[in-house]
Amino acid sequence: MLYTKNPAKSIFVKNAKTGKLALRKGLSFHMFVNTAPCGDARVYTLNDTTIVNVNEAETHSLLRFKVENGMGTVLGRYPESLVTQTVDGIAGGERLRTMSCSDKMMRWNVLGVQGGLLSLVLDPIYLSSVSIADKADQKRMERALFGRLEGFKPPAPFHLNQHYIGRCQVRVRAMVV
Repeated sequence: MLYTKNPAKSIFVKNAKTGKLALRKGLSFHMFVNTAPCGDARVYTLNDTTIVNVNEAETHSLLRFKVENGMGTVLGRYPESLVTQTVDGIAGGERLRTMSCSDKMMRWNVLGVQGGLLSLVLDPIYLSSVSIADKADQKRMERALFGRLEGFKPPAPFHLNQHYIGRCQVRVRAMVV
């Protein structure tokens, strides 16, 4: 990422309202993932070729934690999800709780992808689109990435970003050596 006072050489411009840097008009960020992100966007087994609903009515839209040994997530149930983790607790055998990929992407749709430190000098940068190659259901993806926050109004300069979600096919060709 480059910022110079010469606008022809920079992807950023100075925002007169906020005093921070903003992404120059006409530039956008897009994300490609090969499969639906773990968590609420993918509540089915990866080994199946068909999508299987797992207690859909009970579990959709809930925050999920990644499982430390293996693929998958577990529900972040109250009060477990509110307890502060400590190094001693994890060393003593408590489950390590990390945010699922779907929940991280939902967070980006409110706070931007730039992270906390860069937020001090950058206006929020949002994804314009997410392209998914496999194991994705359009309605589930929309619900997981921004639909769960419908009606939520974050304080300025943030907003609820509802980017385009697309499907694509990736062909893998075997290389003959």
